[in-house]
Amino acid sequence: MVSILYVFHCSTIGGGSYCLLNILKALDRSKYNPIVLLAKKGPLVEEINNLNIPVNFLNSLDSIPYNLPIFSIDVIRRYRNINKSITEYQRIINEIKPDIVYINSMMLSPYLKASKEAGFKTIIHIREHWPLNENKFQLARVQKFVQKYADKVVAINKFSSKQVPYCDSKTTIVYDWIDFNDRYKEIPFQDIFHEDLSDKKVILFTGGHAQNKGALDVVSLFSKRFCDTNLRLLILGEDKTVYGKTIKDKVKIFLSKIGIRRYYGYELNKLINKDKRIVCIPNIYELQHIMEQCFCLVSYFKIPHANLALAESIILKTVAVAAETEESQEYSNGGRLAFLFKMNNPDEFVDAVNNVFVHYTSMKERLKAESNTIALLFDKNNNIAQLNTVYESLIENKEFI
Repeated sequence: MVSILYVFHCSTIGGGSYCLLNILKALDRSKYNPIVLLAKKGPLVEEINNLNIPVNFLNSLDSIPYNLPIFSIDVIRRYRNINKSITEYQRIINEIKPDIVYINSMMLSPYLKASKEAGFKTIIHIREHWPLNENKFQLARVQKFVQKYADKVVAINKFSSKQVPYCDSKTTIVYDWIDFNDRYKEIPFQDIFHEDLSDKKVILFTGGHAQNKGALDVVSLFSKRFCDTNLRLLILGEDKTVYGKTIKDKVKIFLSKIGIRRYYGYELNKLINKDKRIVCIPNIYELQHIMEQCFCLVSYFKIPHANLALAESIILKTVAVAAETEESQEYSNGGRLAFLFKMNNPDEFVDAVNNVFVHYTSMKERLKAESNTIALLFDKNNNIAQLNTVYESLIENKEFI
């Protein structure tokens, strides 16, 4: 039996956590014995425990700052804390003695070195989009770790596979597979909005209240530029938040009101409360019915990132609007299956949404005819098979069996 230690710093349920969870669920337990190392407890832990997989914790486990300038107290502190955590990390992995260490983020690359020097085979999973012309010194350090200490690289798309040069021979693209077999639950919109929506159009935004996903931009543009009373905006990912309960909260609200320091969450919530057409609900794993009911999906990523919701909507033949990136081009068949707009350009976003109204029927027909190409790209069985080839390539030597 080959043991694999999966290392990740997040215990919340998000993109990287969903990916790790899917990987663990798909693992052939007759061949592999999985173990997980996380920084702390969280919702992910319960999900892993339900799979009867042991979870270990390293409180000091942390990721390097993602594409941030080096000359910042917080950034320097993060790098220093990671270096301090390596000794304890080495102690833990030497106790576990896995055959393979699977690092679940490029931002955990310093732990590759410790794993490799301890004598273990290593895999790193790259899902990040670090612009190659920004903060080059920090990126070069990450690339060096991957080049030197990763036996295998798993990348979630074509762009991610090019994040580290000179690694083509050891890199395999494994898309975050999309499987809707257990993601359907009857959730009529009338139960969410508490009104008859038969003559109305619902626009879906799955970015919650996240700043990097442009929640404030979407809400502001919806309220100011799309005033049709028959339109609704459903924000999936977070319920409405009540601000002003604590003294700290009240101080932050006061500073925001007088223009000293913007309080993002409060400003966003204020806009949401002003527009009765907007409804927020917590994240739902069984989102197929919601996505099928909506008029269109919109996203407004502030930084380049893999947009899995875009691929999900296309597979479900739901019209989508997204910022144009290498990933969205790949996920939408070169822009044929979605309305793409220039990133961080509010006017182009508005134009793209307006194009949905004008070309809705023709785009739906195109989705029906061509969306299968994206479904194959994100097919569960195909991608699990690809991941298994990565494992198998590391255990060909019989000493691992």
